[in-house]
Amino acid sequence: MDSNEEFLKSDFEQYHEWMRHYDKSFSSMINFLYSGYAAVITASYVIVSKYPKAYDAKLGATLLLSFAALLTPVFIYWLMKKRKYFVDTARWVNRIRSAFLKQAPLGIDKPAAKWETPEYPPYFNSTSTQIIFLYFTAFCGAALNSISAVSAVITGGFIKSFADVPIWIYLICLFVFSAIYIVWIRCYLMGLEKAHE
Repeated sequence: MDSNEEFLKSDFEQYHEWMRHYDKSFSSMINFLYSGYAAVITASYVIVSKYPKAYDAKLGATLLLSFAALLTPVFIYWLMKKRKYFVDTARWVNRIRSAFLKQAPLGIDKPAAKWETPEYPPYFNSTSTQIIFLYFTAFCGAALNSISAVSAVITGGFIKSFADVPIWIYLICLFVFSAIYIVWIRCYLMGLEKAHE
């Protein structure tokens, strides 16, 4: 094996490790985020149920929910960046693989086309588990935004309790926040694709 082949082999192995790293770190971030959502909702519920008449408890729960809701766009952006790093690394792995497979090693003459295409995977692929998790994160963040908005209205004294709010208010808030996040995710990732054309 000459020095160029040795370099490409080493590069391929290292980039493959980086690809695994980005995929694993994406999953770890998702686990952390969903655990955080569960903790915030549980803590808010415990605070309000322990002290149902106390204004400070309502205010504390509202601030906790609002803080978590404000962090949602930060985490979504962070996850989109992880997706970008994963795709960039996977594309380089495919480029090296393509160069190797063009030599028809071991008689392989028709390998799987997508695994040797430098444009694969796309930044935005609606069937990718990373994109599905991004959408689910957008939905969870939208739900948290909706709950914190209604909680702020209750804390402000405009409504007495969550039971007094019609369900359609929650659904409208959930739809609006989800749509905003999903449009942002699609535009950002599709914009990356256009930038790399």
